[in-house]
Amino acid sequence: MTLLNDATILIVDDYEINIQVLKLILIRFGMKPEIATNGVIAVEKYKKNHHNIVLMDLMMPEMDGYEATKKIRLFEEENQLDKALIVAVSANYSQNENSEYLKSGFDDILAKPFVYSDLQRIFSRYFQL
Repeated sequence: MTLLNDATILIVDDYEINIQVLKLILIRFGMKPEIATNGVIAVEKYKKNHHNIVLMDLMMPEMDGYEATKKIRLFEEENQLDKALIVAVSANYSQNENSEYLKSGFDDILAKPFVYSDLQRIFSRYFQL
């Protein structure tokens, strides 16, 4: 299991307040996140840096989180890369949609509004804290 402090992380969101909140929480984890403000930029940055974790908003201009996740998963497959942990970040999450997120290539879901313990719970499933 990888140490969380060794992981690289990409925040993908088009709303500045969400970005700032996530950045502050991630700094508490000792992480220095990279930022993308839409799916197109996210895919480009992922291809360049192969982040371990991607926190992906779903509704964004130019390319939404679903399409960006599909492109990242295809890139991983084509280049035989280890899969990143891709977490859907959604204000409209309901338990009934859980399987839809997973079918779309996401590994987990973070419902907005979120707090430090929500991310801690998700990270503890995949990384050594």
